[in-house]
Amino acid sequence: MIYFLILALLLALIFHYDYQRHNAGRKLAYLSVLAIFILVSGLRYRIGIDSIVYEYAYKELPSLSQLSTFDYSTTRFSIGYIFLNSIARSISDDFVALQIIHAIFVNTIIFYFFYRNSKHIFTGILFYYIFLYTNYNFEILRESCAISVFLLAWPFCVKRKWFKYYLISFIAILFHPSAAITLIVPLIFLPGIRRFFQINLLTPFVIIGLFIIGQIIAVKFFDWIRLMDIASMDSYANTYENSHYAEGKNLNIIGMIAFFISTLFYPLFLGWLIKTRKIKASIPHFNMVMGMVLLLVYISTLKLNLYILYRFSNYFYPFLIVFLSDVIFSTLDIFKRKLKLSFGIWILFFLPIITISLTQYKEDTEVAGIKKYSRYYPYDTVIFKDTDAKRETLFSQVNYAM
Repeated sequence: MIYFLILALLLALIFHYDYQRHNAGRKLAYLSVLAIFILVSGLRYRIGIDSIVYEYAYKELPSLSQLSTFDYSTTRFSIGYIFLNSIARSISDDFVALQIIHAIFVNTIIFYFFYRNSKHIFTGILFYYIFLYTNYNFEILRESCAISVFLLAWPFCVKRKWFKYYLISFIAILFHPSAAITLIVPLIFLPGIRRFFQINLLTPFVIIGLFIIGQIIAVKFFDWIRLMDIASMDSYANTYENSHYAEGKNLNIIGMIAFFISTLFYPLFLGWLIKTRKIKASIPHFNMVMGMVLLLVYISTLKLNLYILYRFSNYFYPFLIVFLSDVIFSTLDIFKRKLKLSFGIWILFFLPIITISLTQYKEDTEVAGIKKYSRYYPYDTVIFKDTDAKRETLFSQVNYAM
C-alpha cells in the first residue's frame, strides 16, 4: 500500500507544482518527499534480494577502528563501499544503520541532481521512483553509491573542468568498478566524435550498427577471452558463459516493441522535436544531456545481445529522466500554432513508457510461481520485522554473483 500512496502523492505534487507552476511550499514539499524516500529505504526489512546478501556480509566488514588491520583480500567489495559500511558498523551492528546511511547518501544526491538540472523536479522524482528507486535502494547498493558520486561530477563535465571531473569519477570507481564507464564520458564531446552523440541522420545507422556488432561479439566474446590463454581469464569465460549475464535478452516481438518504445522512441522522437523546435523545451545544456541520453541508447542496444553490459546503463538513466521531465508540459509548435496540452494528455503520452517499466515487476523469477514484485512487495519494516515467504524462498533458492 505504501508504494501506491507515494505514487498518488507524487502525481498530486506534479499537478500542483510542475503543471500549474505554483511555487509556495515547493522546496518544503520536495524535502518532505526526500524524507519519505529515505525512510522507506532506510527502515525496510529484508526487501530486495541483493540487499539481503549485503546484510549477511555486513558484520564481516570492518568498523572504522578496524580499517587499518582489515585484510582486504578477503572481500570482493571495493574500498569505497567498505568505508561506508565501516561508518555504519561504528554506529551499530544492526544492518539498519547501513540502510539509513545508504538511503541518505544516494537519495539526497539524486534529489539534488534533479533539483539542479530539471525545472519539473517532481516529475523527475516520479520517473526516478518508477524506473530506478527499487533497484538503486534495494538491490545495487554499491553501484548506486558509485552512480550518485558520478552525478556529483556532472557540473564539472558541463564546465569542462576535467581534472575535478576525473577526480570524482575515480572516487566513484572506489565504490564499484563499473563506474569506469564514466571515464569515457568526456570523449563523446570531442570534435569528430560528438556528432555521433547528437540527433542527426547518423543516429539510426549507429544504432543498427551497434546491434549487429553486439550480435557478433555475443557469439565470439568468450572464445576471444580463451585465446588469451590465461588461466584466470579462461575460468572467467567458463563462469560467465554459463550464466544469465552472458545471454542476450532473447526478446520476442512484444519485447522488441517494448525496447523500441522505451529506449528508442521517446529519446529520439522527442530529441528530434526539440532540435527542430517543434517543442519549446528549455533544457539546460541540451546538447550535453542529449549526448548522455544517446550514450544510454547505444549501451542499451548493445545490451540486447550482451546483457553483461547491463550495469553500465544504470549510470545514464538519470539523464534520460532529466530529459523526459523537462519535455513534459512544454509548448508544442505544430503547423505554426502554439499548442499547450492538458495534464491528462501528457500523462497519456508518457503512459506507455511508464507501463513498460512497471510490467517488469510481473516478470517471472528463477523460482516458479514467484514474480519479480515479490522482491519488494509486500513492504516490511524493521519496526515489525515481518517476513514474506515468497521473498525468503526466492532468496534461498537463487545463487547471486555479487
